[in-house]
Amino acid sequence: MAAIADCRAKFKQIVFPVFYDVDPSHVRKQNGFYESAFVLHTETFKDDPQKVYRWKKAMTCFATSAGWDVRNKQEVEEIEKIVQAVIEKLGHRFSGNADDLIGMQPQ
Repeated sequence: MAAIADCRAKFKQIVFPVFYDVDPSHVRKQNGFYESAFVLHTETFKDDPQKVYRWKKAMTCFATSAGWDVRNKQEVEEIEKIVQAVIEKLGHRFSGNADDLIGMQPQ
């Protein structure tokens, strides 16, 4: 997520946060599961505390950005809303080449 935040800042890329099965306030405040995870990461990366700081900062940044909280909602309807918002925001700037799409290779 820190790499996404870096690209967003450096290249002015657009990010669309989607909170699927998670409360955005838990991400923003980094409490509950996130608090426990960051305690563990802080210990694991004690030689590089800046790394964990960047992760926390990125999560807070995205959790305070406008996004979609899709908990307890009809998945298909929410996906349609997200796709429509992406199309409206990007217009025709996205690639029409299917080779550029991840996960679209024949199985």
